[in-house]
Amino acid sequence: MAKGIRKAERLHEHAPVALGELIHAQVRVAIETAVHEELAIALGAGRYERHDERRGYRNGVKTRTLTGPTGPMALTLPRATMVATGRGQEWTSTIVPRYQRRMCQVNEAVIATYLAGPPYPDALHHRRQCRASARGRTGMARSRGTTLLRPQAAEPRT
Repeated sequence: MAKGIRKAERLHEHAPVALGELIHAQVRVAIETAVHEELAIALGAGRYERHDERRGYRNGVKTRTLTGPTGPMALTLPRATMVATGRGQEWTSTIVPRYQRRMCQVNEAVIATYLAGPPYPDALHHRRQCRASARGRTGMARSRGTTLLRPQAAEPRT
């Protein structure tokens, strides 16, 4: 009986998990569940159901990587063949369309970052200074772009 108690105590011991990992896992489960429900509606039958109103058949699963706000996640999405006029056609999800690799929120964030421009206002001026220093035309040092000034000879005034 002591062995059973020790095993039960071990079950309650958990390694600390980050909140981000928990959210990431729940987002993955929610997307997969929604796609499975979408397929059940499209087929007109749930898993293992048999009846005359069925519009197609499940055809295994496919693993896809989708990048979302919580990072990239591996999704296991169902596949199906829709029977339309005697010819099979592969079912495609509207929740996770074919060839989609990023969620809309990620695409919007990338576009917003690009349109916002550089993180500081004089980026173009700084870029020109770096290019000129590489050519040896300014008072900046070549090695790291630091602002070490070279002694310059005074030009004679006329």
